[in-house]
Amino acid sequence: MAAPSPKDKKTSATPEKEDPKKQEQDEHDAQVEQLRHIFDYFDTDRDHIVDSSTAKRILDLLGFHNPTMPSRGAGVRRRGPATRRRPPPPPRRAARARATPRARRSNQITFEMFCATALGLDNNLSAAGKVKRAFHLMKRDNKNRIINHAEFHEFLTMCGMEISPEHSERITELISTHGEDYFTEAELVSYVMEHQAQEERKRLAALKAEKGAR
Repeated sequence: MAAPSPKDKKTSATPEKEDPKKQEQDEHDAQVEQLRHIFDYFDTDRDHIVDSSTAKRILDLLGFHNPTMPSRGAGVRRRGPATRRRPPPPPRRAARARATPRARRSNQITFEMFCATALGLDNNLSAAGKVKRAFHLMKRDNKNRIINHAEFHEFLTMCGMEISPEHSERITELISTHGEDYFTEAELVSYVMEHQAQEERKRLAALKAEKGAR
């Protein structure tokens, strides 16, 4: 059996680079699939529609606090200033008008609308916004503006991390400005952003040292 040539060795040793566009599309498809599973859980009658309050509740569970939902009539413009407006209904017909199919449709959110809203909210989040979203996900009580080490430990284990309660308590004390057994949203944002800044400084210093060695 003939030995492989150096060219063959080089070809076999070089891993194929994954196309960034394909990787981005795969991540997008995975996000859409996750959102569809969550949406279907709340879509009990399987008509691919939920009301706006349910859609807000789903987004709130995903960590987007008090999101603004689009209406089905959003973006539809009138034909022009010459179009005559309909007069308001008489008082007796007002209650009936509120129950018309058109009024009900304005409160309906399709999966496409929900998905576009969720992805748009996620894409528009800054680095600090993503940390705030994580804080909102950890909160079990919306009225409580702090997270103690027990809630923090529960959240980390739910995310699949193997961590002891003692370690969670130690991290909580590091995040807290005063070394308390809890931390606020502002303290978490400050801690994570400072940590990311330190990592960036280390990366730039390593690149500078590598350039100097050449």
